[in-house]
Amino acid sequence: MIDRPSSFHSMGVYAMKSFGLFIFLFIHISYTKCEEKLFNVHKYEVHIVNGLPDNTNLLEFRCQSKDDDLGYHTLLVGEEFYWKFRDNFFGRTLFFCHFYWQDKDKAFDVYNSHIYCQTLGNHGGTPKCYWLAKADGFYFSNYNAVPISTDWKKVESW
Repeated sequence: MIDRPSSFHSMGVYAMKSFGLFIFLFIHISYTKCEEKLFNVHKYEVHIVNGLPDNTNLLEFRCQSKDDDLGYHTLLVGEEFYWKFRDNFFGRTLFFCHFYWQDKDKAFDVYNSHIYCQTLGNHGGTPKCYWLAKADGFYFSNYNAVPISTDWKKVESW
């Protein structure tokens, strides 16, 4: 049996840990790229736009998913809040928001992977969901076409 110095053994352990970390990162990066190509896992954007009348209360809301709570937000008229995310592997990502304006409140899904953004339209690039809050309800579009145009569809009432 060969008696090796302990520093030789430590270098071997360090090299193995470094190699293991390299392999882990390589597989993770490769899987992420492969998942996006093979399983159509896209990055999405959801936008909330305040289209309420001037000189009224601010639009307040809280958006969240099973895994992410985006917190409470307040928008002035004309302001916008948005976030980006990747759909999960099984295509079951869901974000919902609870909106508050004057004495009204409304909660609904603002992103459900195969209902909005994909089915209602993907016009190249990052699929985007735009939600416009108006005095009579909420409008959906894949474009930020303010003021109201034919691209907006009323989906929810207060």
